[in-house]
Amino acid sequence: MKIQGKNDKFDEIYRQQQKLTEICVALSCEKNIFRLLEMIVDESRTLTNAEAGTLYSVDDDKLKFEILQNTPLDIRFRQGDSHESPLEDISLHKNNRPNYSHVSSFAALTGEIINIEDVYNSKKFDFSGARKYDK
Repeated sequence: MKIQGKNDKFDEIYRQQQKLTEICVALSCEKNIFRLLEMIVDESRTLTNAEAGTLYSVDDDKLKFEILQNTPLDIRFRQGDSHESPLEDISLHKNNRPNYSHVSSFAALTGEIINIEDVYNSKKFDFSGARKYDK
């Protein structure tokens, strides 16, 4: 068993900074917006060690899926490809009230950062659509 020391932590921070630098360079060079968004999600997932990631745009009071990635399910979707989004848009408001039932709409409306360890055991948000999609 290897014990992580100061040098290992420094190396990890250095790797993360290198990745952030690559993203900054891509931001200034990449002309295809969908490829750029996909790159941002890829690198964000790498930095956070996440199995999945999504990126939305706001369009007419709805969150629209732009990027959807899920490594365990082998899914990589980006808007602009030839197929339609595999998931429905999410309303930011329902009955003239903020829609806090979905984690994505909650985050968009509040600006809070949310980390959910296991969506299948979460009681705070509605993951029925995600569970249905996983099936």
